[in-house]
This record gives sequence, C-alpha cells and structure tokens, in this order.
Amino acid sequence: MAGEWVDRGRDVTSGLTPMPSGSEELLTVGHVLEGYTYEDIIDDPKYFKDLFLKHKLLCFRELNLTGDQNPEVVRAMGYHVFGHHKEDHRNTIAVEYRVNDPSELLVPWHVENLHQQYPPEVAGWNMELFTCSKRHGRTGFVNLAECTSRLPIETVDRLRDFEFIVARQAEDGEEAKKQVESGSREVCIRNKRALGPDGRLMHGDDSDHYYAHVRKAIETHPLTNEPVFRYECDWIYLDNFIKGPEAGDNWLESQSGQSSTGTCFTYSSESERLEVDRLAQGIYLNPDNQFWWEWTQGDFLLADLFVMAHSVTGGFQSDERRLDVTFNTVEVHDRPVSGEKGNWVAAGFADEEERKRIRKGMLSS
Repeated sequence: MAGEWVDRGRDVTSGLTPMPSGSEELLTVGHVLEGYTYEDIIDDPKYFKDLFLKHKLLCFRELNLTGDQNPEVVRAMGYHVFGHHKEDHRNTIAVEYRVNDPSELLVPWHVENLHQQYPPEVAGWNMELFTCSKRHGRTGFVNLAECTSRLPIETVDRLRDFEFIVARQAEDGEEAKKQVESGSREVCIRNKRALGPDGRLMHGDDSDHYYAHVRKAIETHPLTNEPVFRYECDWIYLDNFIKGPEAGDNWLESQSGQSSTGTCFTYSSESERLEVDRLAQGIYLNPDNQFWWEWTQGDFLLADLFVMAHSVTGGFQSDERRLDVTFNTVEVHDRPVSGEKGNWVAAGFADEEERKRIRKGMLSS
C-alpha cells in the first residue's frame, strides 16, 4: 500500500551490498503510550526522554496538548525549540500531479530539511484537528538507524564518503546542478520561496539566498552515537509510482545521472549515485521497514527526526487535518533571520556527562 518497489536492476549492477532480508524483527516500531497527561511528562521528563532515546518514536494517544504545551514538553526533555508552526499540507494538496487519496502517498518519503546545515533532530507533532476518516492522512516512518545497523560494514564504510546536497525545492534544481557539477562546495541558491510567519513557504526576494550544505550519507546520532544512513534521493524514487508527464521526464532523465528538476545532487559518478539511490529506495519502500500511525484528534507524536524518515498518505483537505509542530535540536544553533548562511555557532547543551549516561544506557539495553 505504502509504495511499490521499482526495479532499477536493469539500470546498474549495484556494488553496494543491500540490507539482508528475512528478519522477523520489526525495524521500525512506535512506542505507544496511553492514559498519560501533560503533567506526567513535565513531572518526570527523564523517564520519557530515556524511552524516547530507546524507541526513537513515542506515540501518545489523545494526550490533548495545547499549542503552548507542545514546546514545553520538548523543552522539559532537554531539547531546544527553534521552530513552531501549523501544518495542514495545503500547499502539497494544491500541487496538480499529487494524488490526494488515502491509498497514495501525498507526501513522499523524506528526511526533514537536509538542505539546512542544522536540520531538525526532534519533532513534536500535536494533532489539534482531525475530522477526516480514520485511515486517511496516516503518517509512515522508517527507522534509518535500525536499517543502517543491518547493512554490512563494508557498505556503511563506503557510504561514509558519499557526499551530496539537497536543494529546498525542485525549482532550485538547475542552479544546484550547475554548482555541484562545477565542484563547488559552497552551493548558494536564490531563495525563490521563503518561510512566512506561519511556517509556510512564500515567494522570496531576488536578493535573498540560502546555502545547501554538503552532507555525507552516513551521519552519527548526536546523543546515541549510532551511524545513520541519512540520504534522500529524488522524491520520484520514493513515491508510489510516477505521476504526470513532468514526473515521467524526471524519471527518465535521472536514469543517466542528475536531474535538473530534482532536489538531490551528488559529488559522485553517475553509476555510484544510481547504486546509492537503489539502496535508499529498497530501504524506504520495503513495507517490512515501515510503521504506520493512524491519527486521532489529540494524539501527540515525538519523533527522532535524525533517524526517522517519514511520509503522509492522502485522503483529507486542509481544513480536516492540522498539526501543531515544533522543530527541535539537541544543541543551540544561531540561525540567521534570512537564508541559511551566517555565523552558525553551536553552543553545547547536553554536557559530556549526560552524553556518557545516554550512551551507557544504550549499550546496556
């Protein structure tokens, strides 16, 4: 249901060993918590943070937080709130080639905001409005840390040196492609759309730019020290199937390398990129790797976005499903008002003793 495997074996013989199949253990599981209150979390945040670090996804049934309580919960658990907005997916629903159906992916699989130097590492998702049918507007998750742990060591080692950038949106593709192909490590893109006061993308200023930061396909979790495969190939590979003529052209062009209408651009050879794309596609689209949450109004999900790729199925309108969202990080980062470039200074939040306690607990669990 969540997506069909598209066989790209015809295109390239992969040199990357895929994840072993046949494991009976579920790789992605949300830890469901029922009967708890806001006061329970505030009174004992350490208990819930330890649960969160172990499971990476806490699913509180009908916690019924207010908008102000969402950031208070994540702050109590020691994270730093840098974004707070409403999400009703109205912009995605308005895209002509997206299919807004409960059996389709309205939002394809992705890792959050990889174009940023410091993407959100934790999300608090509070479903403050949900009036559509029960199985509509579900959120899917893939635990990339668990999937990475199943990869052969030689595959992980190769991915550590695989570099790429992600542009904010597809219309930035031509600029990004030219700069990456020139070998530039400072990919600066005109900000055609900027974040408005409500957190939605709006038209940008011609004089405003953002920087798409160079990333490696394997990154280390800031608290648990786990290696995580944090790579996002173009969305067309992570969709249910090709939709619309432009998407079809994008698919064909991308078979021979980088697409000027995509969002991911690599510093590798075409053949190596196709190998990594194929590996990512196999991880994201394998139903055995996925966990799906059916929402009820009042549910609150705390998601470790460093490891949780996610997607959303359709079947709702923007006035039927609305999330109150906080984006959070482990450490404080100085974020400029406009663009993604500036003096980004990390101020340590989790001290070394806290990190040691967390890692010791992970090893003993």
